[in-house]
Amino acid sequence: MTSQIKFKKGTYKFHTNPNFNYQLNRTYAWSNGDLEELKTVAAKITDAATWEKELLELAEKALQEKRMENAIAYYRMAEFFMYDGHHAKITTYDKAVNLFYDYHADLFKSGMIKRDLVPFGAATFLCYIRFPKTVNLRIPFCSMADMILIWKNLYQ
Repeated sequence: MTSQIKFKKGTYKFHTNPNFNYQLNRTYAWSNGDLEELKTVAAKITDAATWEKELLELAEKALQEKRMENAIAYYRMAEFFMYDGHHAKITTYDKAVNLFYDYHADLFKSGMIKRDLVPFGAATFLCYIRFPKTVNLRIPFCSMADMILIWKNLYQ
């Protein structure tokens, strides 16, 4: 297996705005953002528009340098503050998701992790099942769908 999933420890005072600070810590600790890059861009972030600009620039730089984990984190978090209906919201999110699946393809191809859909009323939620306890997978989604994975594994 080529992709290794590791969570980082600790929190940092990246930004004076608590929301931006939390999201930058999340980008670092949960999504594999680079600590020094995040410290540098934090000073440039003043609102959602500058968040988007700075994170997209980091994403493109990381992608060009073939730092896939960083690119995934930055595209996903750039999209996070894009408002509904933003012209780039869906394409930016899709880019993060596609990079994620490409980067972690070995986990899915091996059968260690399986994508599944769980019916919920008239809709379905995406979840992941069947991974061993030794694998921690960072999922680039920000919703209750993340938790369904845990519930499905525990109560199946």
